[in-house]
Amino acid sequence: MIKKRSYLDYTLPSLVVLVVMFMSMLLSTTMVMSEKSSRAYFRNFITPTRSFVFINSVYLTNILIVLTQGLVLLLIAQFAFHVSTLSQLPSILVALLILTSVFILLGMGVGYLFSSEETGTLASLSLSCVFLLFSSFLIPLESLSKTISVV
Repeated sequence: MIKKRSYLDYTLPSLVVLVVMFMSMLLSTTMVMSEKSSRAYFRNFITPTRSFVFINSVYLTNILIVLTQGLVLLLIAQFAFHVSTLSQLPSILVALLILTSVFILLGMGVGYLFSSEETGTLASLSLSCVFLLFSSFLIPLESLSKTISVV
């Protein structure tokens, strides 16, 4: 018997990517900015510890938080909305790890680029909105004219 697929089956991957994108970019930017503005930043700066350790700790903290949120989102989709996510869990986790890493590193780059927390958060949110605008989630590429969709 063929299971009839719902609209959520088709849109869930895009929704998961959007949630991961916004969460990882905003969280990583906020963590970097709060680390830079904390009173312990100078004390950490003068220690003989390399800056790679601090960058790596922010990355690992963000990846653990965002991957946990992504897994909770997938479990909710599996059990509450009956979307089959557990059957493809290994490939979903690999894709989620790659996407999360890319967006966390972009958010950390934005956080290290700007000096105030407000401008960093605004830049991260603006960059996320640009990514949302150019994704095919709002306006599917199939609905565009041939000349625009090719570009």
